[in-house]
Amino acid sequence: MTDWYVELREKYDINTLWIGYDKWNANYWVDEMKANGFNMVQVIQGAITMSSPMKELEAEFKAKNIIYNDLDILKWCLTNTVIEMDKNQNIRPVKGKNQKQRIDGTVSLIDAFVVYVNNKADYHAWNGED
Repeated sequence: MTDWYVELREKYDINTLWIGYDKWNANYWVDEMKANGFNMVQVIQGAITMSSPMKELEAEFKAKNIIYNDLDILKWCLTNTVIEMDKNQNIRPVKGKNQKQRIDGTVSLIDAFVVYVNNKADYHAWNGED
C-alpha cells in the first residue's frame, strides 16, 4: 500500500494532504507511511465520528457530486453496507445479514470523507478556493 502512495507522488506528482485510517492493526503501516512523509489521520470507527459525515456524504451522492468512476468493487461494497442507527439518530456502517460480504470500500470512502469534512476549510484554502 505504501508503495502505491509513493508511486502516486513520485511518478504522477499526485500528492495527498491527509490519509485517513482505522487504527485497528495499522501501527506498522502508519509508521511506514509517516516515515515516507505522509500525513496520517486516525478515523475512529464509531457512530459519533461517522454519523454526520455519512449523512453529508449521502447528500453529496444524491446531488451527484461524488465521482467514483462507476467502480464495480465500490458499488458492491456500498450494496453490502447496512446503516445502523442508535437512539440519538447517529448512524454508522455495518455489514448486513451475510457477514462474509465486504464493506471495506464503503468504510474507506467514509474515512476519507470524515478527513475531508474535518479539514474542509484547509482543503479549500490549499485548493485556492475561498
